[in-house]
Formats: sequence, C-alpha cells, structure tokens
Amino acid sequence: MRERTSRSRCIALFGVMLATTTLGMAQVTFEQLSFEEAQAKAQKEGKIIFVDVMRSGPPSDHNKHVEEQVFTLDSISNFFRDNCVSIRMDMGSEAGKAFVPNLNMLMYPAYVFYDAKGAQLQYTNAYAVMEDPTVLMQKARASAAVAAEKKTNTRSIIFADGSWAAVLQQAKTSGKLIFLDAQTEWCRPCRMMERDVFTLDRVADFYNGQFINISMDMEKGDGPELVKQYGIMAYPTYLFIDGDGNVVHQDGGFMEADRFIAVGQKALQARGQANQYHAEPGILFSEDGTWESLLQQAAVENKLIFLDGYAVWCGPCKTMDREVFTREEVGSFFNQTFINVKRDMERGEGIALKERYNIKAYPTYLFINAKGEEVHRIVGSSSADEFINKAQIALQPENQLAALNQRYASGDRSATFIQQYLKALSMAYRQDEAASVATAYLDALPRADLITEINWTLATSYLTDPNSSVLGYLAVHRDELRGVGVENGDEAIENLFSKGFHRLFAGDGTFDERAFKKTRATIKKCRLPHADELIRLAKLVEAGKTANWKNYIKLLDNVVSKRLTVYGQSIPVSLSVFAGKMLRETSETYASNVLGWADTLLATMDHALDRAKLYDLKQLAYQQTGDEEKAKLASAESKELVAQWSKENSGSGMMMAIPMKLQ
Repeated sequence: MRERTSRSRCIALFGVMLATTTLGMAQVTFEQLSFEEAQAKAQKEGKIIFVDVMRSGPPSDHNKHVEEQVFTLDSISNFFRDNCVSIRMDMGSEAGKAFVPNLNMLMYPAYVFYDAKGAQLQYTNAYAVMEDPTVLMQKARASAAVAAEKKTNTRSIIFADGSWAAVLQQAKTSGKLIFLDAQTEWCRPCRMMERDVFTLDRVADFYNGQFINISMDMEKGDGPELVKQYGIMAYPTYLFIDGDGNVVHQDGGFMEADRFIAVGQKALQARGQANQYHAEPGILFSEDGTWESLLQQAAVENKLIFLDGYAVWCGPCKTMDREVFTREEVGSFFNQTFINVKRDMERGEGIALKERYNIKAYPTYLFINAKGEEVHRIVGSSSADEFINKAQIALQPENQLAALNQRYASGDRSATFIQQYLKALSMAYRQDEAASVATAYLDALPRADLITEINWTLATSYLTDPNSSVLGYLAVHRDELRGVGVENGDEAIENLFSKGFHRLFAGDGTFDERAFKKTRATIKKCRLPHADELIRLAKLVEAGKTANWKNYIKLLDNVVSKRLTVYGQSIPVSLSVFAGKMLRETSETYASNVLGWADTLLATMDHALDRAKLYDLKQLAYQQTGDEEKAKLASAESKELVAQWSKENSGSGMMMAIPMKLQ
C-alpha cells in the first residue's frame, strides 16, 4: 500500500549495526547448488536457505550496492555462513522457471529465506536493505527462529467437520465462540497461514482450547451463503461468531503467530470472557493527564518520561505495540524505570508536542527530564532486546544524545567520538545532521587518510552529497580502495554518485548548479565504466531541479528512441520515474509527450510487468489531462497484465502479492 506523502515518514529500523563496523574481506558466499540440493544441505546441517532471486541481465543499482556494501559486513557474512545455505536463482534460466512456484507470487528481484523443507519464511528486497542494512539481519534472524520453532512443533489447529448449522449448534451448546477461517483455494496468504501459523504448538493450544474452529472455502458448499451473510470481501478473513450467528470480532490477512493469538484474545474480550491465556502485562502507558502534570510527576518520582509519539496510520507503531511493548521483560524494565506516556502526534496535545520536539517520523520515542528537556531519542521499531538496550542509554548521562550534542559543539572531533555521535544521530533519525557531521569530519582530514577502513565506512554510510570533494577524491583514487577490502572500486564509487543524485532528485539537499556541472566533469574525467549512464542521470536531475523541461524532454526522448540506460534502471523504470515526476510538476502540459513515449515502448516490449509499468504511466498522464475514462482503461490494462503474469508464472493458481507500484 502506498504511504501518504503528506505525512511524516513512517519507518522501521530493525536490529543494530555499530558505526565502528568496517568493511573487511568477508563476503556472503553463494554456492552453486540447485534449490533441491540446497534443501538437502540445509536439512543435513540444520540451516535455513537464503535465495538471491534475480532477473536476467545486469543487477540493479540497489542490488550492486547491497553486494558491495552489505554482503561484505562481517556480522552479516558470519551469520549467513553459520546459519544459511546461500544460493542465487536466475529467473530467466530453466532452473528459475522451475523455481517460480516457490516464490508464492512474490515479485523479484528479492531476497527470500526458506526452511529446509522449502517453506517460505521471511523476504525483503535490495531497496529496503540499501535504505537500512539491518533489515537483512532482522529477516535472517526471524527466519532462523521460525524454522527452529517449526522443527519442534507437533500440533496444529483442529478444524471441525460438518455443516455450518451443525457448528452453530455446537457453539450454542458449549457456549464457545466459533473461529471461522474464511479462505479460498487460490489464496496465497490462506495457504501461508495453514502452513506457517496454524501448525505452531502455541497457536494450536490457544485456539483448540478457546474456540470451535472451522475452515471453509468461501467458493464451495456453505461458503457463498456465508460470504453474503457476513459481507466477506477479502481472504483470509477471520470471523469470531457466537452460537446465535453474531460476529463479535473480525480480522484478516496473513499475520505472525503472536498477532494471531492477540486477535483471538480480542475476540474473547469482546465476548466478555476471561482470557486465561494472557501473559503478564507489558508497558503500562498513561494517556491521561496534561503534559505539565506529567512533568511534575517526573520531578516528584525522579524519573524520565518515556514518550511514545505515534500516528494511528503508522504500521511500525502498531508492530511495536503488538510485538514489543507487550513483552514481559520490556514491561518490567519500562514500568520500573520510566513514566510511560503515549500521545497521538496528530491529535490533541500531541500536535504541540510534535512541534516542540521536532518529530518528523513515526514511531519516535523520546526520553524527557522533569524540565521538559529531551535527553535521548529513538526512532523506528526494534526487537525487544534491542529496544531495551537503546532505552538504557537514556539512563547514561554521558551517552545521551543531548550530552553528545554538547561535546560536538565544544569541538570534540576525535575519531571514536565521531563514530559514537554518528550512530546516535542515525538512531534518532537525524540523517541530515549525520551527513553534515560526517562530511565536515571527512573534509577536515588529510586526503591520504580518507582511504582507511573506518573512513571508507563513514563515507559509504553518511555521504549524501554527490558534489562532495571527499567523493571526488575517492573517485580519482578508487583503485586504492582494494587496500580496505573493496574489490570493485568502480561500482562502489558509481553507487555513491548514484545515491547522491537520487537524493537530490527526491527533493532532499540543496541543488548547486555550478557544483553539479563540476561533478559531471569529474565523473567524465575519472572514466568510470558507466560514466555515460551516470551523466545521463545527473543531467535529468539537473533539468528537473532547474525546471528546464525542454532539455528534460530531449533527454527522455533519447532514452526512449535510442534505448539509452539511466544508471541502475531499466528503460521502463526510468521512464516511469522521470516522466512521472514531470507530470506531477507540470500537470497536463507535457502529457502528450509522455503518452507518446509509453506507446513507443509498448510497441516493442513483451514483458508483462514492464508493460504494466507503462500503462500505469499512461494512467497518470490521462489523469493529469482530466480524461478519467482513458485513465480507467489504462489502469485496467495494467491490472490485466499483472494478472496475466501471475497466471503464467505461478503454476499453482494462488493469489499474487501485488507490488507497491502497481497496487
């Protein structure tokens, strides 16, 4: 689902990666094995399987970045060596075509984890990992934990047989609620729940003890009538129904075990039944009292206030509420240590607090003293143990962000402190400040000192300005990067330039036209392998930032007519990204150009998903011109192509997970 662009960014940060982590010679090792051979090896060695699912052809900019900057991290390569059998799967090969059913309709390229029996566990993609490398480790650890739990499970939810009328009568006689798993044969999340959640001992014990369970195909038998009776519109839908046929609670979709149990608990609470399964309470939050009264309470109790700044639409906020704040060890620590407060940052007193403490992303967790001063900040979600560790820093005055700010302001520029400070700024989601601190620190170093493991890591982690003199120096001396474990200096430098250009294109940072032209000259002078593609990207960014739409159109004309590549992107993706931006900024002025480009490519491209992207672009162009009828037709074409791709590639008839762009 596309996030709202008018609201603060909602982010999820999993795991922790120390700023002192350096790039060494470590590397995730991919073995030349088939998926079946990887299963056999994983079974023998007690490991899970990690599959880098690739499209044929050169890797994307994102995938190259992960290969160079993430797979080479010691913590990741060591974990994967000890816990994973890692393979690559080219989806254009015969082996790739045979592998398609194992994707369960996931879009690729992707990183996917499986257990030794071939059951899909967690998955992510290169873009998510490039934005936050800790995502990969979080997915790997979660997959290993689920696989380990599944090995020891022997029970599953017991579903009743018989007609709906018989189940209602049983519920009326026993006084229990019915748990109705409303599913269909073709539904991918339904099959995943059956395989990965219903078969867990703790789930089975809870549902078998509390409910009369029945799973029904909504397209067969009593199913169609139940669809009409209860207005079921999506699958899976979970209905909790009393003996009179009344729905007391409803939920749906794939969910992990803890959340699925919590859904059942809510049904019991809605019915007014005692929930004997409920564990010890987690964090006890107060949503009452004014902010000033809470500050007074903090002074009396000599405690810090822990403020959970959330928004009702924020997914990671709900994840933390559901999976971390409910943990007994988290509740024990926070309830004893802090005054815990929740505030919706878009309602009531939360609006003023958002402004006062400059909250820009959700969830944001603030630790505030009795004077109302922020002493520490955490942004994004974490595992329970990591969240406790991060919160403990708030109790260490010398390590609080406020204290680190003062040290920096007083002139401390030691290497150890800068690494600590950058880590704290990143944890507080102050990315612009982190970039500024890192750039100033690296700029002040003798140029020869830039090429060390520590400083190269700082550059790759925090440099965001493509016009940086540090990046220019590293580009000229990229061959020396081998000495700090970088095997392909060309790709590493190209990725840094690309990251900076895309950041400017997205609207972040200040555009300096004079410096930008100098950077283009540096790229050309350095003779980078993909200099032409990078310069093409830079020219598009420059034309867009200066609203030089005449030159912008000329560049895109060349991309389409001459089939020129913009660095790290396929032609349909490039057109979708850059033409889409022009449409949004100029409305219908250049819609005819965009429609012409899309039609030109549609006449020559066969891949269903590439064609779907182009129809999405046509839909946007028609919307800008006010032609809603043609926009609907283009949207229908896109959906039909996605459905066609799903049918041709699934081999199982299960429901496809629609990609964000096309959803």
